[in-house]
Amino acid sequence: MRVILEGDQLRLPFLTRGRIQEIAVNSPAMYELLPSPTYFEKLSGYIKPFSFIFDKKLYNYDETRSHITKEGGNNNVFGQAETFFDKNLANIDLSGIDAYNISGCKTATPISYKLALMGGIGKINYGPGDGTVPIGSGDYLNIPESNKYYVAGTEHAELPSAKDVRGAILNILYGRSATTTKNFSKDFSTCGIKGKLLSWHSPVDVSVYDSEGNHSGPLENNFEFGIPGVNYIISGHNKFIFLPTDENRQYRIEGQGTDKGTFDLLISEYDDSQVIKTDVFNDVRVSTSTLVQFNISATSTDDSILVNDENIFEISELTGDQGEDVAPPQTSIKINDSSEIKNWYKDAEVSLESIDDDSGIFETRYSTDGENFSTYSSPFHISGEGTTTIKYYSIDKAGNNEEIKTASFYIDNTPPEFKTFFDLNTKSIVFLAFDNLDASPDISCAEILCAAIDKAGNETILNFKQKNYLGDFSLNLSSIIYNGITNNFIENEFEVDIEKKSGVIKNFRQEFSWDERNRIKIEYKKSKDESLIKEYAEKGRDKTTKVPGIKFLQVITNKGKILTVINEYFLYGYICSPGSFTILNLTPILGSLFSLFLNFKQKKSIFWYLINGIVFILISLNILTLLSISNMKLL
Repeated sequence: MRVILEGDQLRLPFLTRGRIQEIAVNSPAMYELLPSPTYFEKLSGYIKPFSFIFDKKLYNYDETRSHITKEGGNNNVFGQAETFFDKNLANIDLSGIDAYNISGCKTATPISYKLALMGGIGKINYGPGDGTVPIGSGDYLNIPESNKYYVAGTEHAELPSAKDVRGAILNILYGRSATTTKNFSKDFSTCGIKGKLLSWHSPVDVSVYDSEGNHSGPLENNFEFGIPGVNYIISGHNKFIFLPTDENRQYRIEGQGTDKGTFDLLISEYDDSQVIKTDVFNDVRVSTSTLVQFNISATSTDDSILVNDENIFEISELTGDQGEDVAPPQTSIKINDSSEIKNWYKDAEVSLESIDDDSGIFETRYSTDGENFSTYSSPFHISGEGTTTIKYYSIDKAGNNEEIKTASFYIDNTPPEFKTFFDLNTKSIVFLAFDNLDASPDISCAEILCAAIDKAGNETILNFKQKNYLGDFSLNLSSIIYNGITNNFIENEFEVDIEKKSGVIKNFRQEFSWDERNRIKIEYKKSKDESLIKEYAEKGRDKTTKVPGIKFLQVITNKGKILTVINEYFLYGYICSPGSFTILNLTPILGSLFSLFLNFKQKKSIFWYLINGIVFILISLNILTLLSISNMKLL
């Protein structure tokens, strides 16, 4: 399966994986070498699908066929191979024939593949065989057990030429009993494998050296398989290297970084074909200058590796088949004890919960700034106003990293505010609500109050009294309640008088006063089309300004206080800051200066340059004042 879908060098350094895959995908012989339906009936499958939570069973024959063709296998050629399978050669009747079977064993051989989350091979399980054919398949033949022999430590391509095998074949052909030796016997129980599997998930080139100086690993523009018994498989960015450790074999491992990132490494110890333990290294930083070094033997503890001369220790030690876990954990987020994430909160208590199907959770990490991650240990609070994005993920004890998840929301703990003004169109005092973050808070008004609530649930209630008598309007703001906290205003009154003639406004007066002395008044005269703005303040600091056209007085709440604003255009939802500005009537001045400018233009005297500069300054001021809020007072 792996050769058809990914290719393999077949332990021949002059071949390339890509070229072999191109040949294998359309080769009938490669499909005929796949396990037949009989293999699945008598033994089991060899592909285990990925699953987040529940460990799924190995694919059956039909599921395996579907997976291979779906991932790029040739469906027509597979069909031809099934014609070969139909011959049922595995169950051929050999009765009456003196038949013998010689199988390779005690060499680590892939017996099943566990698929990864994003496809491809995530884990390889090893068992005894000849490095290519598992012993379960090689030993399946309908002959007497006494005629079955097992060759230890000899790989598939070398079986016919192995010394013990040649001698046994000659003895059998001459009618003699085959001579058994330490590595050639009838005892199936001697076939178990002992060694350590290195599973690398990383941008690292890995070289292995044995005690005799033999090498398996990459060379410049080539690859070398120089160590007997070492099974070295590359699948995508993953590398699976089985190192037999019986007979006191020892190895030196060197890894060279090929890119910037992190790598995971799992070291699984096999004894008699069973996984005893797995040491896990997770998210070890690597770059092109990184050198990884460690030794492997039957007695090595495997709990640390050397990375650029620094000891890096394992994150966990797993037992049994926990090391087969390739499914990342799953993390869920709750805000204020609810898994239903809203867009707005007054404040947020964030909790993270993670689960894993096998090895268990190593740790959960989160970030509130998008860059720096912290280890999660208990719920944490978010109270700063504005947009918050939380990134989070978990890592299990097998080193599987969950994809980073995100949750974004607004924190708004500031209640809305109100603005009120007289609307000439509706002939009434109008109330609007605005908020520092919510562009459109909800507002509802009754005869004596208005209530506003923003998307985060902050509520403001404005209490007032208002009157309307024959075109005279008055409004008194009494108190404002922010999220249940009451603020009382000082005594104040907003008065509006309208004088009309034939349905046309003749005079329009607006006045806001607080206590006996402080007030601001705007009187509009239609005959002059100008507004007279009078400000009365304590200690005689009165001020009078004439401006063209109608100006409108707005009364705005601000954190329990009142602002007055004079606007020519209503800026709905605009958040005002304390200050005082005056809109000057610059149009007549500019007109006069422009006339002088034309008179002096021909002469270009010093007066021409002076007037030119003044005109430029005044035009700039006039533009700025149109964008300003004038005559603002904080009460």
